[in-house]
Amino acid sequence: MTNSSDFGFNAPLYYFPVDPGTVPPRVVSAEPAAGDIFYLTNITFSFSEGVSGVHASDLLINGVAAASVPLQAIGLRARLPEVAPAEP
Repeated sequence: MTNSSDFGFNAPLYYFPVDPGTVPPRVVSAEPAAGDIFYLTNITFSFSEGVSGVHASDLLINGVAAASVPLQAIGLRARLPEVAPAEP
């Protein structure tokens, strides 16, 4: 193909820098860890940056909203109501 005039290759390279203001916070850790949990009363999330505007109704466990969600600088701890076990 090196001697063929029928073949052309044009590969421009583009770079799009990420604007940190448009990247949403990520969940860095959650307690309790994933796995079998028999009784869940609280759950704590840590985020990669500060979050705001999170309400108890934003966190659903088996379709039931959290009882409260006090926000901290880069995390939240939700107090959960008693929830019936999920159907298998």
